[in-house]
Amino acid sequence: MKVVLFLSVSLVVWACSLCARDLPNVLFILTDDQGWGDVSSHGNPILETPNIDRLAAEGVRFDRFFVSPVCAPTRASFLTGKYSIRVGANGVSKGFEHLPYEEVTVAEILKGRGYATGCFGKWHNGKSWAFHPNQQGFDTFIGHCSGGISNYFDAEIQRNGEPYVAKGYITDALAEEAIRFIDRSESAGKPFFCYLSFNAPHTPLQVPDRYFEKYLERTDSEELAAVYGMVDCIDENIGRVLRHLDEIGASGDTLVIFSTDNGANTNRYNDGMKGYKGSLDEGGSRVPFFIRYPERIVSGGVVDQLAAHIDFLPTVLDLCGIDDTSGDIDGRSLVPWIEGAEPVDRTLFTHFRQNKFPGAVRTKRYRLVIGDKGIGLLYDMWEDPLQENPIQDRKPGVARELFEVFESWIDPYIAEGKLDTIPVPLGFHEEEGSSFFYADSALFDGDVRFFKGFGYNSDWLTGWAKEGDTIAWDLSVEKAARFGVELLYVAPAEFKGTKVEAQFGDSERIVVLDTPVYYPTEQGPDRYHDRYKTSTYRKWAFLDLGEFLLEPGRQQVRLRIEELPDETKGSSIDIRAICLSRNLQKN
Repeated sequence: MKVVLFLSVSLVVWACSLCARDLPNVLFILTDDQGWGDVSSHGNPILETPNIDRLAAEGVRFDRFFVSPVCAPTRASFLTGKYSIRVGANGVSKGFEHLPYEEVTVAEILKGRGYATGCFGKWHNGKSWAFHPNQQGFDTFIGHCSGGISNYFDAEIQRNGEPYVAKGYITDALAEEAIRFIDRSESAGKPFFCYLSFNAPHTPLQVPDRYFEKYLERTDSEELAAVYGMVDCIDENIGRVLRHLDEIGASGDTLVIFSTDNGANTNRYNDGMKGYKGSLDEGGSRVPFFIRYPERIVSGGVVDQLAAHIDFLPTVLDLCGIDDTSGDIDGRSLVPWIEGAEPVDRTLFTHFRQNKFPGAVRTKRYRLVIGDKGIGLLYDMWEDPLQENPIQDRKPGVARELFEVFESWIDPYIAEGKLDTIPVPLGFHEEEGSSFFYADSALFDGDVRFFKGFGYNSDWLTGWAKEGDTIAWDLSVEKAARFGVELLYVAPAEFKGTKVEAQFGDSERIVVLDTPVYYPTEQGPDRYHDRYKTSTYRKWAFLDLGEFLLEPGRQQVRLRIEELPDETKGSSIDIRAICLSRNLQKN
C-alpha cells in the first residue's frame, strides 16, 4: 500500500510544488507524560504555562480529548489516524512499540504535497532502519528513537541516523532545531510540517536550576518542583517558537496543535480525575488538545465533542485542504465541531497491552473499565466525572452492552495477530542502513537479567557470565543479504579470552574476546531520584563478530558463551545491543 501511495504521490509532487506556497504550515507540539492538569488554564494552582494557555485562548480547546495511556501507542495513532492495535504498536518496549514501514503517516502525505517535514525530539515507534522517522516521511530527524534517554544535558541523540550531541538542555536544543528547520523551509518557499516532540517531563527528572528553584519555593516536594520546572521550560520554549513565527510573519498561515501523549507520570494535580499514566481510567488518557489557526479558526472556543488521537491526521488534512489519501482510518475530521456543530455520541476504545484485556470503552456518557478477567467497572461520567461510584451493579445491561462492543472491536485484530510483536525487517531496501537489536527485545536464559530490572528501552542485560548462557533476537530477513555484525558490550579485564559462539541463521563462528573494554555506569543530574533508575547510563564498546549471509525468512540471532576464563566470578559481560549493517547484496 505504501509503495502504491508513493508512486501516485510522486506523479503530482511537481504540480503540487506550484501551489505549495498556498498550503498552511503545520506545527504539531507533543509533550511526554504531561497530564491534563499540567496546564495552568486547567486550574493548576502552582504551575505557570502562559504560552500553552495562549494557544488555547487564540484557538479552540477540546475539553474531552483522549489518547492511549502510554507513549508509543499514542504516537502511532497520531501519525496514522488508526488505533494503535491496528498497526501493532501495543506497548512501549520489547518490539511492541514498532510502527510498520508500510503504514502511511501524516508526514508522508504532507511530504507528497510539497511540504518540508521535520521531527524533533522523541520518536518511540521503532529504532531500526525500517521503523526510523526518515523512512516514515520525515526529511529531517533530530532526536532519539527510544522511549527515553538518560541524560538531558548535552544529550547524545541522533541527526538523520548519525550520532549527534544536542548542546545544552534538551528542551532548549529541540526548540532551537525546530526554529532552524522552519527558517530553512521558509527560505526554500515550502510549507512545513514540524513535529516538535519534547521528551519532557518524562523521567529522568532533570531540569536547569532556575526552573527547579522557582517551583521549590512553591512546594515542599522536590519531585513536583522538578516536574513543574520541566513543564515551565517547555512552555518557555513553545513561546520562543511562537514568537519566531510572529517575527517572520508566518503565524497567520500556520496551523499549531498542542497535545500530550498520556496522563501525568506522577501523582500530582489532575483536576480530581481518577488515574495517571498507564491507567485505563479518565486521568490516564484525557489530555490537553489545543488548535490555533488564525486564518480559519475563531479564537476562544471550547469543544465538548469526544475526540481522540486518531482524529489528528484527518483534521490536519482537512484544515490543509487535502483530500484524505491515507485509506481506511479510524479517525474523523474535527473541523465540523471546531466550526460549531453539535456534539454527537461516539464510542472510543483504549487498549495498549499484549493481551485482549484489560481495556476501556468511552462513550459520551459512560466509561467502562475492563479488568483482566471480565466486565470490570462502569461509571456515569455525567453524574460522576471523578469516578467515585461504579454503577455496573445498577446498570448491568449498559455494562454488558459496552463490554460486547469492545469484544466486537478487538476480536478481529486478535485473529489477525495484531497483538504479536512486529519483527524488524532486514535486507529489503538498497539504501538500508544499520539496524540495532536492543536488549529490551532480547530472549535470554540462565542468570542473564535486565540491569535496571524492568527492560524498558534504556535498559541493558547483565549477568552473562556462565558457559552455555544464551542471548537471542528474532528477526525477519526480506531479501538475502550479507550483514556485518557488531556487539555493543562492556566486560571487565578478567573476561579476556572468553569465547562467544555467534549463530546467525545457519551460519556460526567462535569469536574470542581478546581485549575486553569496560566502562562504569554513570548517573545523570537528577533532581529527584526515582525508582526506575532511568538516568543510569554508560558508554559501550563495539565487538566485531564478522560478516554473515542471512537468507530470507524468520530466523534467530543467537549468542552463547562457549568458554570462560577461570577467574570471572562476581562479574559479567553486559550487553546493550547487536548492530547489523548491510554489506553486500547476494546476486
